[in-house]
Amino acid sequence: MTTFPLSLGAEDQGSDCLYVSRLTGKDSPQCGSFAVPCRTLPQALLLVNDGGKICLNGINSESNPYECLKTVGPNGTKLRAVGKRVSIQGVSSPAHISCGLVFASRLKYGSVKVSFSNLVFNNSRYGLVFFNVPSYHVVISDCKFINCYKAISMLWYRSQVSSFINQKSSLEVTDSEFRNNTYGIEFGPKFKNGSHKVSLSNLLVDNGTYGVFLVNVSSFDIVIAKCKFFNFSEAAVGLFWNEIKYVIREKSSLVATDSKFRYNAKSILVMLPNDFFEMTVSRCLFQNAKGRFHVINDDRSIKGDVFVRSQASSVTTYPIRVLVSITDSIFQDLGHKDNSFAVSVRVDNLFGDGNVSLFNTSFLNNENSLFVHGGFGVNLTHVTVHSTYGYAIMANAPPKTLIKAPADDNRQYDPIFAATKSSSILIDDSSSFRCPSGRQITIEKITEEDGFELVKGTFKVKQIRLSELKRSTVKEE
Repeated sequence: MTTFPLSLGAEDQGSDCLYVSRLTGKDSPQCGSFAVPCRTLPQALLLVNDGGKICLNGINSESNPYECLKTVGPNGTKLRAVGKRVSIQGVSSPAHISCGLVFASRLKYGSVKVSFSNLVFNNSRYGLVFFNVPSYHVVISDCKFINCYKAISMLWYRSQVSSFINQKSSLEVTDSEFRNNTYGIEFGPKFKNGSHKVSLSNLLVDNGTYGVFLVNVSSFDIVIAKCKFFNFSEAAVGLFWNEIKYVIREKSSLVATDSKFRYNAKSILVMLPNDFFEMTVSRCLFQNAKGRFHVINDDRSIKGDVFVRSQASSVTTYPIRVLVSITDSIFQDLGHKDNSFAVSVRVDNLFGDGNVSLFNTSFLNNENSLFVHGGFGVNLTHVTVHSTYGYAIMANAPPKTLIKAPADDNRQYDPIFAATKSSSILIDDSSSFRCPSGRQITIEKITEEDGFELVKGTFKVKQIRLSELKRSTVKEE
């Protein structure tokens, strides 16, 4: 059986009960019935059939938690990986486990299928670890991960760039809590080919560096529903790429619905090289601590509490497409610490296109509200921006330096749209605007009578009303 350093661990759950009790059990080759349970989890893991279920009696396990498979050698104690499909669940009460459970595949292209329910991982370096697993199908429900370094970790230390098999994997986590973990759910760090579906529902994820941290995964679909992400020092959800430089010709997506993101350094941070990325946000709250408009200069950050940036090469000769849709959501008290935006979407690719669409969304008391960079269509419907210190909306395009670039000519363009210094901007249901690639449009001033005065370009804005205007001019770019 493969061994791993003690710092690794994992857990899962399956079917057909083999009983374990710290109170009345006794380990033997024949233990596991309800009448004669095993005493330890390692014995149960050795005896359980592939595809079987282990039931852990949780009574008094908080003070006397279950331990994991280990070996002791000259280089210290190591955890042993489980190579079976198995289901582990707590019965009678939540079963506490003091160490990480590690799962590995016995085959090069094998799949690990596991499930877990009613378990508590407390004060262990790792909760569940899936180590260099080619494909996985993991279901977790009614579990708690507390004070772990990494609660759930999909670890790949062997890059799979050359793999010719595009395997599908899935992770489903429901009705669970993650508290005081450095990393809640982690994928990476090496390149992982294949399609990954992640479903997170009804979770409380509180306090750490990252709530969800995904690195170097070629294609993924993440759905976050009815979750709460609070108090993350880097980002509640971070999706990154640092393994290779070329464009990944696969689509990835992120959906967040009916969720709350509060008091995070960043709520959603996406930096990817995929040629197609789509993000949909609906009925969500993004809020930070109530702050003052204390910035006294124009050195603002183009990042946002929700930040999407394409890392694809700027000279790639086919479109990099990014679609962002935000509906029925609130962005409040954001950007005060670093003079950043509530929402920022950026594509540097000269052929990049896409759409940023906001419907029935409010920006309340943010330092800056919306930033868009690239060849986007921007559509606002029923959008309210209230009490923005810096820019309510700012958009621009990358330089159009190549003959093939989708621009009217080969000049470098200034910001397409910039609006600022209004205590309230209300855009009603008939209002929208579009920033076509290559159109140079600069807003010189805002007046209560004239609305927007355009200096250059062709730009149409319908029925935008300004109220409680404090200053009538915007800063020049």
